[in-house]
Amino acid sequence: MIGLTTVFAVMNRGRGSHFWSQIDSTVASRLTSILGMSLCVILASGETDIRGDVLLAWTWATLSLWEFFGWDNYWSAAIGNAFNPDAATFAPVDWLLKQMPWFSSVYQATAGNSRRRTWGTTAMGLRQAMAAPGIIGVAFLTGYPGHSAWAAATLLLGIPYYVGGRISTAYAVPIAEYTVGGILGLLFYLATH
Repeated sequence: MIGLTTVFAVMNRGRGSHFWSQIDSTVASRLTSILGMSLCVILASGETDIRGDVLLAWTWATLSLWEFFGWDNYWSAAIGNAFNPDAATFAPVDWLLKQMPWFSSVYQATAGNSRRRTWGTTAMGLRQAMAAPGIIGVAFLTGYPGHSAWAAATLLLGIPYYVGGRISTAYAVPIAEYTVGGILGLLFYLATH
């Protein structure tokens, strides 16, 4: 479990930092991190037969969907940086947040910093929930369908960005990426055991 969470943490930060500026391509750094994470899920699950291949394909596909859609505007707000709440980032999340009366002041540019950061944290939590299908599928594929409930925790993955921004806006993103990666690794592990 500790190995899986550690590798997920490092791979997630590697994805975000282009593997500490060693890979020039965003796509290549994303593919590298997802391959590493997917292989770790297979190793943690103990699946080596044909189900292992299906597990690799499922994890790779669902984590690819999780990491490829926009979220920069959300984390920027969550850590306390400037952002544009009207910018199109991820349509389902954008639409949902605009329906919440509590956030109306964010769209009218009258919200205080706390409300804006809460908007970003909520948006990041909803956006990070794109990892939930991967966790649910892994739970079913490894024979633990009841463990798919761990996927609900992905809604809380905006919190590391908020906390990271409170610790240091300069290091908020690395703090959050390591933390989110570790938590995702833990959730995938719990889905398989």
